[in-house]
Amino acid sequence: MWYFLVAALFLLLCYKVLRVSLFWRNKGIPYEPYYCYLYRILWILNTRSFADFQHYAAKRYGRFFGTYKGLTPCIATQELDIAREVLIKQFDKFFKRGSDFKSGDPIWDNSLLNLSHDEWKLMRSAMGYAFTTAKMKPMITKFTLTAQRLIGKLNRLAEANGGKLEREFGEFAKLYAVDTTMAIAYGKDTNCVEHPDAKLIRHTRIALSPGLATLLFFVAPNFFRYVPGVTFPPKPTMDYFRGLAKHMFKEKRAGLDKAIADETADIIDRQLLLQREDPRITDDLMTSQAFFLMIGGLDAVGFAFNISVYYLALFPEAQRRAYEEIRSLLGDRREVEYRDLQQLKYVEALILESFRFFPFAFQLDRLCTIETEVCGIRFEKGMAIDIFGKEMMRDPRYFSKPAEFRPERFLKEEPELTAEMGAFLLFGDGPKHCPGKRLALMNSQTALANVILAFKFEKCPATPAHPPELRSGFDFEKMMRKPLVIRIIPRSDIRLLE
Repeated sequence: MWYFLVAALFLLLCYKVLRVSLFWRNKGIPYEPYYCYLYRILWILNTRSFADFQHYAAKRYGRFFGTYKGLTPCIATQELDIAREVLIKQFDKFFKRGSDFKSGDPIWDNSLLNLSHDEWKLMRSAMGYAFTTAKMKPMITKFTLTAQRLIGKLNRLAEANGGKLEREFGEFAKLYAVDTTMAIAYGKDTNCVEHPDAKLIRHTRIALSPGLATLLFFVAPNFFRYVPGVTFPPKPTMDYFRGLAKHMFKEKRAGLDKAIADETADIIDRQLLLQREDPRITDDLMTSQAFFLMIGGLDAVGFAFNISVYYLALFPEAQRRAYEEIRSLLGDRREVEYRDLQQLKYVEALILESFRFFPFAFQLDRLCTIETEVCGIRFEKGMAIDIFGKEMMRDPRYFSKPAEFRPERFLKEEPELTAEMGAFLLFGDGPKHCPGKRLALMNSQTALANVILAFKFEKCPATPAHPPELRSGFDFEKMMRKPLVIRIIPRSDIRLLE
């Protein structure tokens, strides 16, 4: 009997593949054949990086073309007009993401990625309430505390190695990101900088670890139903953070009134306060947002910190200018405060330029839910769209001299250097852009400014040349083919922290 069931499923799959492979015929736009799409995801993606995977397709088929996400027809584009139309003007018709699917795990299913429109509005409003300037301002003390711990550790390591240190900075950036994101997402002082929590570090690393599940999530999410035993994200990791959130909610509720009275309430405290007024904000919803706030923070802050320091080592003039900006602003102070961030323009520009070369998110995706037309392209209900963010950020139409590392482009200081911020889609755009954008940039600025003040960064023989090569596939934990090893030297005009 099961032979017939397997045969029926196989024939059904063949029928769906045949139907989608014929979809783009006579549509009037360039497209890649389905067998070329399979070649791209099964071979190209396993031998080249995801960025090269996109570049290969864009170079071969053009700035927009028809392709596929598993069994779903998909438009791939790096055209700004199309991106704006989808993300902003026709947001209501492209509310869902192309990777929108239910895994059965409440943490995943209740994330902002997968909520229905009404639930999304509820949680987006709750998170927006927690991300106002007044609410984010106290977080700077947690960022600064972690930065000073990191500075102390780096100083001790440098002193033990003859006054300098040659290491991959990414390992330190990761620990900083874990501590700061755990502090704001779960209200915990983990201090992994000094005492790495092996269990916590392991679970943060495997949340988006490479494998079949990660591949399917990005290129063919509707194939999940045909692959038994594959879960995304991994169940042990979901169980770990579920238990962490349950314990955290219990502690937070016990001290909530005191935290509000003392004006020490953090993001979770604010959401618990809203829960008292609106029971629709369930523990499952808050658990999910805490998890994704942490994962997003690890990606954005950890990667920004690491890649920015790498570019400081490669471009001494950029490092000198950043240091002088910080020193002139702080005077005799040795720690960055919230009031400083708005004036650290060059430091922010340096982070943005680093992101432009190596964004932690290479593309945005959406799913058409109402038939419509975008820039002359007819979108049927159920079609997907992939917006190649990295390709847009290297497009000379939007960023002049894209191969050059020039933070000045974001300061509008040189007329020949353009920066079309509408094409800088690292955090998305429109109503569904990343709610933690300001927080991530604030955290990254604080981290970078503090370490620039304390250390000088230089190239060493092990430092990869610019631009560093990316690993093939979906290894988001170790994206670079070679570690970004740099030389770290304590500044002689700064008293070493004990």
